[in-house]
Amino acid sequence: MAEARSSSRNADMQTEHNKEFPTLFEARTRKQARTFGKKRFTLLIECIENHMNKGNRKSKLIFLRKELANQLEECTRAHNMLARRMDKHQYECEKESELEKMRLNFDERLARHTFVHNGQ
Repeated sequence: MAEARSSSRNADMQTEHNKEFPTLFEARTRKQARTFGKKRFTLLIECIENHMNKGNRKSKLIFLRKELANQLEECTRAHNMLARRMDKHQYECEKESELEKMRLNFDERLARHTFVHNGQ
């Protein structure tokens, strides 16, 4: 079974296509990278939400916030890489990116959690 490609800056520089590591400039590969980033972002949000619901240590929450910020950056990079390759009409038809919807959903859930736990 093939190993997953490690994330490195050199991976963006790959010039030759092969079966094990397809180039990042193929539409399917760009979409997979974005999907994986969004999935990891969602899992981190759920982990943070569970951590807050259980009332666990604040130090781990701080660590998870930093990890979430890093994942958001990675997610944004993957989205931008895909969006740059989309034709102009297709890109303009997208009113709101999936990433923005996820962020708004998380903000809403976080506000609801804060409201419930502050006893208001």
